[in-house]
Amino acid sequence: MHFKPGAIALQIAEPDAKEHRDIKPNQLRKTLFELLKPHPNSPYPSWASQPLPLKLAAAPLFLPVLSREELDALLGAGGPLANIADQLRQQVGFWNSAKLIDFSAAALPYGVGEVFFEAGSVEQKELVEMPST
Repeated sequence: MHFKPGAIALQIAEPDAKEHRDIKPNQLRKTLFELLKPHPNSPYPSWASQPLPLKLAAAPLFLPVLSREELDALLGAGGPLANIADQLRQQVGFWNSAKLIDFSAAALPYGVGEVFFEAGSVEQKELVEMPST
């Protein structure tokens, strides 16, 4: 891939993001469900028994590829999930080990690891033949 000038790309150490500890053992999902549990004095004894509008407020967190703006609308001040935002942010470790890719370097930061970049930052794609081993 050839990136446009000024493009930013990051790499994580895991070859596939689904192997990251936040994702594979579903740790972040478990934490989210804990945070979404009704308060002890709530008329709804479980997450499953809450009314649909409350479930719909949290549903976008389970969608892939939310933008920062969409997350801010959900978790920011005045958002429907603002009350759990700080606790949830403390549990997210996905980006902690991500490294910025230096396009002038001879190698990627981790050698092997999934790369993330913003849509529209690629100006050209080329097929490259991999050397046989």
